[in-house]
Amino acid sequence: MATLKTHSQLVAASAAKSHAVADKLSFVVKSKSTKYWFFRYTLNGKTKKIKLGKFPEVSMREAKDMAFELRRALEQGIDPKAQRETEQRESELAAIKKAEQEKKNITFKKAFAIYLFHRSKAWKKDPLEGTKLFKAQTKGRFVKHVFPILGDRKINDITTQDLLGLYHRVYKKTPRTGELLGPEIEKVFDGARNKGYFPSDKRNPARWKNGLALEFHKASFYKKSKCYRGLHHNAAAEVFARLSEPLPSAYATATGNHAWYSGAKARVRLAIQWTLLTVARGGETRLARWRDIQVEEDSQLPIWVKPVDNIKTGRFKSYDGHAVPLTKEMLKILDQIPRGKPDEFIFHGRGSGSNPMGKETMTAAIKRDFAEFNFTTHGMRSAFRTWAHEILKLSLRHHDVIKMCQSHSTGDDLEMRYMRGDLLIHRHKVMQEWERWVVPANPAKVIEPPEFSRESSCRSQSRANQHTA
Repeated sequence: MATLKTHSQLVAASAAKSHAVADKLSFVVKSKSTKYWFFRYTLNGKTKKIKLGKFPEVSMREAKDMAFELRRALEQGIDPKAQRETEQRESELAAIKKAEQEKKNITFKKAFAIYLFHRSKAWKKDPLEGTKLFKAQTKGRFVKHVFPILGDRKINDITTQDLLGLYHRVYKKTPRTGELLGPEIEKVFDGARNKGYFPSDKRNPARWKNGLALEFHKASFYKKSKCYRGLHHNAAAEVFARLSEPLPSAYATATGNHAWYSGAKARVRLAIQWTLLTVARGGETRLARWRDIQVEEDSQLPIWVKPVDNIKTGRFKSYDGHAVPLTKEMLKILDQIPRGKPDEFIFHGRGSGSNPMGKETMTAAIKRDFAEFNFTTHGMRSAFRTWAHEILKLSLRHHDVIKMCQSHSTGDDLEMRYMRGDLLIHRHKVMQEWERWVVPANPAKVIEPPEFSRESSCRSQSRANQHTA
């Protein structure tokens, strides 16, 4: 066995063999870049070796110091390898105890973060819950109502009485939020139990069904639902006409074909007109992007496809969005807007098109300019619904057409499994009649109900065939 005494000799060693460096200390070369330190000794007639580290991470000086300590242990009758294994086992046991202690000390906020992370994977596969909005709403409820009270508490220390106090406080302000929080908090505790953060033999203090839920009534008992102030259908034409009036010179410029669109006030007016004609929700208008405006290849029918993340109704979340047929007046509104990049918002806020319009912008404009009509942005949808029944006089067999125009679910879960079409052609006819009512060419004209053909109006048959009953 060759003896190596200097650092340069260690670096130059390349032959695959073992080199002696000091008493019981050897330097093993496996390849030019793989070299290790070993301590070899014989005890009770049995040869043993201990790996001290890799070169050059462990220098010659460090290796010799470790070998010296091991030789001294041998002189005292101690087996160095057995001692190392014992110390390693004790270290592993200490790490396990520390991990168990950390599990017992986990806070409710940490348990919720773990639950939300794992639950999000399941939400992606659920068409009714797999949206960014749903996740944001769930997290928002906990941040606003639960974390200020229980966020920093250890999950093992939270009792049923603590949760009752929380629910009484939430139900007093927003009963519907309390009704949603109940099952969610129960799932947080169940998730913590599955991960070992909550004792398996301990009863879930947040058990909701047949538990804490018995202490409360339904949300409707505490607070009656409040409807949005609606726009009367007879006033829709006047509102649209006033929105079309020229803006003062302070809001308009004389550049190109988009003079009317210049300025923030004009953007808001166009957004309100778009919302009124398309019967969309305010949030759907705010978040509409240029890439959502499409033309069908087969019929050349312009449509606005609301993305899944912007749709409230669960029915359309199993598809790739909800298509809204566009009429001539709707296209005129788009023509007045300078077309931006595909990802930019159509009705953007101040500045570039990368930021959507504010949530209350349209409502504030309506309150300011149409105070005498006393309606809200969402309330414009009621004008369409009332008009469809009282003026257009659609029968009950056309009820699904009206509901789908408003992006509402049609029928129960079983019916939605079999109903694959989206009645796009039928809805286009209804939207054309609605346009004639809101923007009348002849105000005295009596609008007759449209004649619906029996031919299929399924916009995307290939998409429907992907789903089986």
